[in-house]
Amino acid sequence: AGVQTDILSDFLTSFGEQSAARIRAIGIATPSDIASAIAFLVSDQSAWIKSAIIPVDGGASAMAAANKFGFVAGE
Repeated sequence: AGVQTDILSDFLTSFGEQSAARIRAIGIATPSDIASAIAFLVSDQSAWIKSAIIPVDGGASAMAAANKFGFVAGE
């Protein structure tokens, strides 16, 4: 996963098609996608969320964990 920025464009160019394909498969967020998550976390609606790590990565961390343990998407 990545966020649509100039740095991501440079990364996709520099790290080759295999890395770029993985990022595109998961998805590329817009800065507003990330801002929406932050806005929620600083709002009163998130009052009961304490000491939690909440990845805002389009599921990339979940996919990495699944791959680590041998799970394959779609099974």
